[in-house]
Amino acid sequence: MYFDLNIRNYLEFELDKGRGSRLSVGYKLVVRQDPKSPAAEAIRSLRTNLQYVGVDRSLKSVLVTSAGPSEGKTSIAANLALSMADAGTKCIAVGVDLRKPSLHSAFGLSNSTGLTNVLLGQMSLKDALQETEHERLSILASGPVPPNPAELLGSSVMKEIIAEIEASCDMAIYDATPVMAVTDAVLLSRLMSGVLLIVDMNQTPREQLALAKAQLEKVDAHILGVVANRVKSGGRYGGYYYYYYGEGESEAAATGDGAGSRAGRWLGRLMGGRRRT
Repeated sequence: MYFDLNIRNYLEFELDKGRGSRLSVGYKLVVRQDPKSPAAEAIRSLRTNLQYVGVDRSLKSVLVTSAGPSEGKTSIAANLALSMADAGTKCIAVGVDLRKPSLHSAFGLSNSTGLTNVLLGQMSLKDALQETEHERLSILASGPVPPNPAELLGSSVMKEIIAEIEASCDMAIYDATPVMAVTDAVLLSRLMSGVLLIVDMNQTPREQLALAKAQLEKVDAHILGVVANRVKSGGRYGGYYYYYYGEGESEAAATGDGAGSRAGRWLGRLMGGRRRT
């Protein structure tokens, strides 16, 4: 599964600063702020396909990660969670990046308490959850940065928290660290129903993406697909594309120019030419 969403961090997008509910500088919730945009439509397409995955295989938790930093994973995780809630799914978005927390920023929420506090037994999951303006979406921020993130995320307590989160909602979306930077995402991937691997087509070396995929496969992570971000195209958000790779064939729906098609062919080869869902 390959999607081009063209969602980016809007640190420089002055027109959007402060506009709309809970919009924070640095991230744009396109499914709320610009619901008719190609990016928002691509998020909804991604949501729909994940829902179809859940028909054949129980899908309660999705880890969103990337090969390297600044590839748009937090923006995509936040928008996906919001889109899930829009579709009637009770969703919890969880910040599991305990090194450079950012999920809370996408929703304009505080990071003073969160997952770290629950892991350390300082508060309950119920008390740590933050409500949003959407009644079906709650946020578990990362919380204070601990000195030992990998140890906490790999602990038996984390497994218990994941089980409690899954029992509290229909779907949990986890915003994780990049795969190649530290071990955190790989550790967590084994505990998830599936993994989405985000790639910035303008900056990520192909070798790095291939290595990230290999790291996840070593621990038998279920890679649902690759989401391609920032594929060069002509519109405001660029084209958006999604591909399914079956045995010896591909199905695609796309708008935009040939850049996405070239990216799709390469990502199809990376995914081994077989349907990951």
